[in-house]
Amino acid sequence: MKTGQNSVVAVVSCSSYAPELLLPAVRAGIGLLGGASAFAAPEEHILLKPNLLNYDPPERAVCTHPAVIEAAARCLLETGCVLSEFPPETPAAPW
Repeated sequence: MKTGQNSVVAVVSCSSYAPELLLPAVRAGIGLLGGASAFAAPEEHILLKPNLLNYDPPERAVCTHPAVIEAAARCLLETGCVLSEFPPETPAAPW
């Protein structure tokens, strides 16, 4: 991003983390940003890095909910990209 440009965000309402509601909502949000193909190409290696702060359960809403990460991953995989694995990285890690 060039200096002085504004970031683009999409906000989509979703009443539940249930996959049947969340996946379409995440897909709609990504669609508002140009679709998953704007972020990933077939066979491109993509690192989807969630916000990891500590080991609190999803109900505490400290980190990105795992269901959101899964939905985003599914949307990206539809492009034919390859999701790369990454080592855990968090200030709360015990190592």
